[in-house]
Amino acid sequence: MLKKELLCTLGPSSMNERVITRLEDLNVNLLRINMSHTKVEDLPKIIDFIRSKTSVPICIDTEGAQVRTGNLAVSPVDLENNSIVTIVREKIAGNAKKFNFYPPNIIDEIQVNDLISIDFNSVITQVVDKQEDHIKLRVLNGEE
Repeated sequence: MLKKELLCTLGPSSMNERVITRLEDLNVNLLRINMSHTKVEDLPKIIDFIRSKTSVPICIDTEGAQVRTGNLAVSPVDLENNSIVTIVREKIAGNAKKFNFYPPNIIDEIQVNDLISIDFNSVITQVVDKQEDHIKLRVLNGEE
C-alpha cells in the first residue's frame, strides 16, 4: 500500500478555525503558508493562530527574490509610456505617480540605469534618478 501525505495551503479564505480543524480531521500532514500572499510582519500572528487550532506542522513557503509594490489607493494602476514614477521609501497609498516597494530597503540596492520589471513584465521601467528617500523610474512600455 502506498503511503500518501497531504499538504494543504492556507490563505486568506481558509485561515479560520473551521477549515483548519477539518483539515486536521482529514489527516493532513503539513499546512503551508505561502509568503507570496502573506506579509512578513503578519507571520507570527498567523502561526500563533494556526498553532492554537491544530498540532499539524507548518511549512513556510518563501517567495524568493521578488519585490512587491506597496498598497495602492486604487487598482489597477495604468502607467503611461515615458511617464516618470517616484518610488518612495515611506508607506503610502500609491497611485500612477508615486508608490512604494516592499521591502522598503530594496531602494538601497537599486542603481541608476537598472531595469525594473513591474507586475511580472507587464511594465518595464528604468531607474533615472536615485536619492536617499526615493528613486525615479521612466516607464519604457506602459499604456500607449
